[in-house]
Amino acid sequence: MLKNLLAVTAFILLCSCGIGAGVNSSIYLAENGHFPKLTGIDLQGNKRELPQAFDKAINIVVVAFKREQQANVNGWIRVVDKIVEKNPEVGFYELPLIYQLNPVSRSFINNGMRRGVIDEKSRARTITVYTDREKFFKIMNMKADQIAVLVINKNGKIMQRIDGDATETNVALLRKKWYFN
Repeated sequence: MLKNLLAVTAFILLCSCGIGAGVNSSIYLAENGHFPKLTGIDLQGNKRELPQAFDKAINIVVVAFKREQQANVNGWIRVVDKIVEKNPEVGFYELPLIYQLNPVSRSFINNGMRRGVIDEKSRARTITVYTDREKFFKIMNMKADQIAVLVINKNGKIMQRIDGDATETNVALLRKKWYFN
């Protein structure tokens, strides 16, 4: 009984001083070559429908699956922030894709990430999705062992995919295809 009371109290405290839990998102196949339909929550607490939230002409989306991959994501952030700065038609999003969890766990993770990201622009572009990862992996032909960088147009069509870190080769692939400086 005391354990349940403590869990409820912790949940109430988390919700009152941060952002909510978001939802466990269903995943819907989109037409071939398009990003699947998902629901997430950004680190400002806003519900975000994907791929509609990717609203620029060109959107660079870094998808990660494990907390340990943040260093890999950070390598891309350094590159993509410079691209976005010089190209106003380009949007940038970080997409942590996590297994479905209960509301207390989702709230704990969301608020932990929020505490680690203090910049409002970064909070707005980080959209956490809790979904059936195995289904996502199958739809997207991905695995949890490496991050993926997707270039998606405003209609949700995946225009390019680069798997892995921001190596010289991978960055050159991104810049060459889109003529980014």
